Amino acid sequence: MKDKELKLPIVAGFHIKEQIGGGGFSVAANPKLDIVAACKVVALTPSTTKQERKELNKEIQVHSSLKHTNILEFINAVIVEPDGKSPWIPGVYMLLEIAAGGDLFDKIAPDVGVDEEMAHLYFNQLVEGMKYVHEQGVVHRDLKPENLLLDITGQVKISDFGLCSVYRYKGQTRQLTEQCGSLPYVAPEVQPTLFGNCFIGIDRSSVKLVHAPERPYFAEPVDIWGMGVILFTLFCGNTPWDQPTEEGSPEYARYLTGHILSESPWSRIPEDALFDQSGIELAEHLTRALRVNGDLELAEPNLNPSSTQQSNMEEMMFSTHAASQFTQTLQLFSQTQSGQRYCPHLTRFYTSTSPDQLMSQILIALENFGVKFQIRDPDPSESDKFIPTGFKKTKVGGYDKRRERFTGYIEIENFSWDGGERHGSFCVMRREKVP
Repeated sequence: MKDKELKLPIVAGFHIKEQIGGGGFSVAANPKLDIVAACKVVALTPSTTKQERKELNKEIQVHSSLKHTNILEFINAVIVEPDGKSPWIPGVYMLLEIAAGGDLFDKIAPDVGVDEEMAHLYFNQLVEGMKYVHEQGVVHRDLKPENLLLDITGQVKISDFGLCSVYRYKGQTRQLTEQCGSLPYVAPEVQPTLFGNCFIGIDRSSVKLVHAPERPYFAEPVDIWGMGVILFTLFCGNTPWDQPTEEGSPEYARYLTGHILSESPWSRIPEDALFDQSGIELAEHLTRALRVNGDLELAEPNLNPSSTQQSNMEEMMFSTHAASQFTQTLQLFSQTQSGQRYCPHLTRFYTSTSPDQLMSQILIALENFGVKFQIRDPDPSESDKFIPTGFKKTKVGGYDKRRERFTGYIEIENFSWDGGERHGSFCVMRREKVP
């Protein structure tokens, strides 16, 4: 079958749409349930090795078995074989909970970090999630801020179990031998002597399974080391070293002697950095207003979509993994539609006001501020694109107080909760880059 005739499959009722960000992720929309998810897509070709398939199967099996508040929800998966017999594009399609808050990396200001209380909030959630992962006998082995996603309420979601391993099963614990991880966050014992000669590809910051280090290593300390580096990054806005070797990092060499501990930014880290337990209290404080007015239900509703039956080839299901509870109903993915990461130029909020009323109020405000705008109706010719219910779009432009020109879009769509009995709006205000 020719490539031009191949189509993207439908995964558990979700239609795969445009790509979001890097790493082969796309947004997937379920028009019947009016919800979206993220879809990780890994291409399969006749040249895909047995080892690569084994790693993909392991990722699906392990991730789908982990159920915790601080772990990105694995919803479903479809595997399309490259046998030339299917009308679908060959690949592994993993349907995941969408992280509307972006990733933790984007929240860390370079050379500054984040507020101390927020650092504890994020770190305490990471600890809770990893405690559960280790209790299941699983080690992540690639912990870094880019793999810690955030939902709309700021809840940490541990993601990307592509390099994970099961180190304890039925009471039997084993040591590991594979070298993997990302250099600034990888533990020293994972590296072989000639670490610099062991890369695949051109990105030296991310190491795939290559060969074994000098000796086997215990699993849990590898993740704990990575968590410590993440905590340092939260406080200081940068990793403590490029890689944990004396030969490759003067900073790591001074760390081993203890000389660096009195230098900045190490000296900025509070002595009780590991003992603050204010994360839960801070989270309660930050969401108090949402709880009081009842809008917390909007930010984190509890939905249990019914299973989609396979009525024809269009409704492909991955029978091994039942669809689990989908924890969020969001009409926005964590990256912008142009594939860029979440950034301060993107504002999102929920309201109990209808899309028509909300857009009317926004247009009045734009007129009062002297901002030019142009209402854009959905293009009927783009029938292949998913258009949410009540969708409203307005283009805006003008000059800010710095006399810098700006353009952007305001997009509003219908949002429902409580089983569809209550309705409101979800609004996205996105500023575009002006050349």
